Amino acid sequence: MSAQRISMHRIQEMIRLHRAGGLTTHRIAKSLNMSPNTEREYRQALQKAGLLEGPADQLPGFEELRQALEREPATPPQQQSSLLKWRNEIKELHDNGLGATAIHDRLRLKHSGEYVGKIGAVKRMVRQFRKAAGVSAKDVVIPVETRPGQIAQVDFGYAGYLLDPDSGKQRKAWVFVMVLGYSRHMYVEYVFDQRAETWVRLHMNAFKALKGVPEEIVPDNLKAAVLKAAYSSSEDTVLNRSYRDLARHYGFRIGPTPPRSPEKKGKVERQIEYVKGNFGVGRDGESIRMVNAEVQRWTREIAGIRRHGSTGRAPLEVFELEEQAHLTPLPSQPYQVVIWHKATLHRDFHFQFDGRLYSVPWNHVAPKGEKPTVVWARATRATVEAYIQDKRVADHDRNGAGRRSTKEEHLPEHRGDHRHRDPAYWRERAAEYGADVRTLIDGVLDHDPVKSRVDMACSCLRLLAGLDEERRTSVTQHALRFGNVHYSELKRIVERGLDKQHEPEPSVSSCWGEHTPTFARSGFDYQQRVEPAWSGSSAARKSEEVAHANA
Repeated sequence: MSAQRISMHRIQEMIRLHRAGGLTTHRIAKSLNMSPNTEREYRQALQKAGLLEGPADQLPGFEELRQALEREPATPPQQQSSLLKWRNEIKELHDNGLGATAIHDRLRLKHSGEYVGKIGAVKRMVRQFRKAAGVSAKDVVIPVETRPGQIAQVDFGYAGYLLDPDSGKQRKAWVFVMVLGYSRHMYVEYVFDQRAETWVRLHMNAFKALKGVPEEIVPDNLKAAVLKAAYSSSEDTVLNRSYRDLARHYGFRIGPTPPRSPEKKGKVERQIEYVKGNFGVGRDGESIRMVNAEVQRWTREIAGIRRHGSTGRAPLEVFELEEQAHLTPLPSQPYQVVIWHKATLHRDFHFQFDGRLYSVPWNHVAPKGEKPTVVWARATRATVEAYIQDKRVADHDRNGAGRRSTKEEHLPEHRGDHRHRDPAYWRERAAEYGADVRTLIDGVLDHDPVKSRVDMACSCLRLLAGLDEERRTSVTQHALRFGNVHYSELKRIVERGLDKQHEPEPSVSSCWGEHTPTFARSGFDYQQRVEPAWSGSSAARKSEEVAHANA
């Protein structure tokens, strides 16, 4: 029989009434607020132990009663669990962390057709296991007492929809709360996102409002603060680099909360619920600017002067009288917001940060089949620096034009130029080497009105750029005289020195500008070669017959 069903005081009173006599068992059960069956069950157990006899003023103690009542009779067959066959397996699954529903589903799959238990029976058996095991040390919440200025807890809470004045649209909003552990005074602000940059700015605003910095801040395991949650006190928590930089500047320590343990930052959890249930009710659709202005006033005039349930004092009063003086003073130099971002280097040697793409030297791209290179981007308001294996490899203007920021020196040698697909770019590049080169590149680009010749222009210009100025002028003028607008022809002129074999000829005005292509041989040479073949042809004979008839 369980000794926990009826209190020992009532059992002692039952014994006293039976020893005093004069009352029926029914009257005794009624006076003790027991059912007749319960009274009979306990009476029989006490009789068997010989405790119903004796003086009414000398009652047995609690320990003697407990030992007598713990001799529980066997459970009647109709009260035995239908899962006795599976008891050991259920116990093993429960000890491995499975809940009642998961255990029920696991048995259905593993013993299909044989297991016909009900979910209710599994839940009752699991409750028996928990009751038998009792409370564990980790189930106990230990109240933490803190010194003034020692600890602050921070977290976000969902706050519904508020109006964004900049866009005129309703957006999801979150409320940020920093609560001081000693006084329970808090800082509250509403925002539209939980980005690392917002997280840092909110801390700066809170420190400014409190006019000081706590020794330690306990954040939740949100991504802005903690990248990898520590699953035990022996593991190091990988802190977001942005948050670490902030902590170094303001001089506070970071004490992240273990995962799935909201009770270990219960102060801020309760404060968030208080803010949402008091100030935040009925504010859907209001402007976030107006809400933030009102919440600062509410924090001081309503929340700050209420009597706190745990301390029994007004948070603002305790803060101003006892805690504010213990906060670390604000740094003399303003903090330049620094955001760290972990990115992946793409095969086009660019990584993404805040909606833009930034280049690093191409040789940092991982070989095919290997994991992509990890890039840490360190961003201020004006710059973005790229670090690979803790070495700075690139820097960019964060506010540059366009979505892509690419530096020429980051491109592979002899391949970088091919990324420019606009013909105007190559015309401008050619003009840097003089009017003749510009004219030649114009001819290359305009030679085929249908097919793009950007790659041809790139190759030609790169070939000419590799020559000294005198040779470049000679090759270009030779190509212009003969209308050579293909890379293979230009390369042949350079390799065979064809530009050195002919004297310059006077130029005439044409569609080529100041230069016009000429034939390699004179017209007389052409006539000497063509006339013999022409005179023997049928076309020539027919032409002579027509001329004779006309004569």
